[in-house]
Amino acid sequence: MVSLQIHQFYRHYCGEDKMYECTVEVLCRVGHEVHRMERHSAAILGKPAKFRAAIEGIYSFGSKRQVARALSTFRPDIVHAHNLYPSFSPSVFAACKRFGVPVVMSCHNLRLICPIGVCYAHGTVCERCAKWSECLCVLRNCRGDWAESLAYAVRAATARILHLVRDTVDLLLVPSRFLKQKLVDAGWCPERIVVLPNTVLAQNRRPSSGSGSYAAFVGRLSPEKGVDLLLRAAASLPSVPIRLAGVGPLARARGEDLPPNIKFVGWLDGERLADFYANARFVVVPSECFETFGLAAAEAMSYGVPVIASRIGALPEVVDDNVCGFLCEPGNVKDLAHKIDMLWRNPSLCSQMGQAGRQKVIGQYSGEAYLNSLIAAYEKAICIVSSN
Repeated sequence: MVSLQIHQFYRHYCGEDKMYECTVEVLCRVGHEVHRMERHSAAILGKPAKFRAAIEGIYSFGSKRQVARALSTFRPDIVHAHNLYPSFSPSVFAACKRFGVPVVMSCHNLRLICPIGVCYAHGTVCERCAKWSECLCVLRNCRGDWAESLAYAVRAATARILHLVRDTVDLLLVPSRFLKQKLVDAGWCPERIVVLPNTVLAQNRRPSSGSGSYAAFVGRLSPEKGVDLLLRAAASLPSVPIRLAGVGPLARARGEDLPPNIKFVGWLDGERLADFYANARFVVVPSECFETFGLAAAEAMSYGVPVIASRIGALPEVVDDNVCGFLCEPGNVKDLAHKIDMLWRNPSLCSQMGQAGRQKVIGQYSGEAYLNSLIAAYEKAICIVSSN
């Protein structure tokens, strides 16, 4: 099978970028012909470039022509779109339709129902735009920057009003039942949505014994990820070492005057990130926003490390409560601190839960399972187009 994979990398490498790379890797591993069309948000520097990107995010004639040229050069069996913003935009789908090529799009966030993609603003979950209008993103300044809020709202409204996605994408691929239901509630046809959980490769190293030397957090250090909540819980548990890996605004804001048991370790990847997971007694995912999967939780489980996660979004689909770890109420400091203290004092329970989590990853999130489901989705999209 021949595919064209389209993706714009985020300014800071994230789970969506990783899943795009995993998709390419699993396809190439079994001999599929993969063509990649990529752009990098980190290359968008300066006000002129950012203004141009804001315009292109609404509708990019240049990207549409680029995809059309590619499709005229070779005829893929499928086009798989990942992140299209800000430089590609849904305009690329029009070129695919013109050439009659089936299209699938991975939806790893809530951008189809929320202009900023997270359904979280001003410290709380927010679904106003899905129920009312994207103009609320501007009126409430959801990005914390008026120009950005306007740009995000305009591109979301344009895509919705002109049906730039709804009429051109044959199948949406979502990583959780939670996200599928959110899209169905917003009016998307359930038959056009396929649940394709993220893949996490189980590590070859020996699973954790439950005796790790710290509790860990991995992710963006921002309010919606529950970092402040974790810091408050950690402050009440001075005997529990807490290590936070990642970058974000809270690392700068809270980098000084922290209790001695809390430490920011910065951005980690590769072997350093692997060591960080493997040496943790458990991982905490205290999100206060709708997680559409919970990649950090699944990655921790792949190392045999249990997880304490918020009972929100898709996290309960990944972390089986009292089996792979514990679920706690989002925003509840006392509940989070209690679960942290309980696991920290019980290494044998950590080992037991960690082994259960690892088995779940091997059984449900393996590369083989992901590849089989992905190919089935591709074939379904091809059948949809050929039958029309």
